[in-house]
Parts: sequence; C-alpha cells; structure tokens
Amino acid sequence: FKYNIPKSDNKGSVKWGFFAPSETGMNVLYDFVECGQVVPVVKQIYPFQDLPAAYERVAQGHLRGKLVIDMR
Repeated sequence: FKYNIPKSDNKGSVKWGFFAPSETGMNVLYDFVECGQVVPVVKQIYPFQDLPAAYERVAQGHLRGKLVIDMR
C-alpha cells in the first residue's frame, strides 16, 4: 500500500487518499487476508431477516469494525 501514494512535502504523511478498485489490488488484498497479514474486524453478524436492524446500526455511525449479513 505504501507505493500507491507518493510522499508529499509534509514529511511523508498522507492526509487522505483515493483508491480505484482493481482486480490486481483485490487479489493482493485477498492474499494478505489468507496469510493473516490483514485481519478484518467484524463488529457483529446479523441474520438476513434482521437486515433492517443492521442498516439502522450503520446509520447510527460510530462503528469500529464491519457488520456482516449472513445470507444462509
């Protein structure tokens, strides 16, 4: 990821960035997840029938982690 944004004049820090999705990038991310270098943080898993409650939780903001909808 460090190669995606060139260093700026403010000591190399980045204030914001924009990333366009690509198949290559998704494959790299998949590999990171598979080998444990990136671990997704799951806040809560909702069954599909509770989708409205999950949507409300997202609308409240302040989430740390992802909400997962179980489609099974």
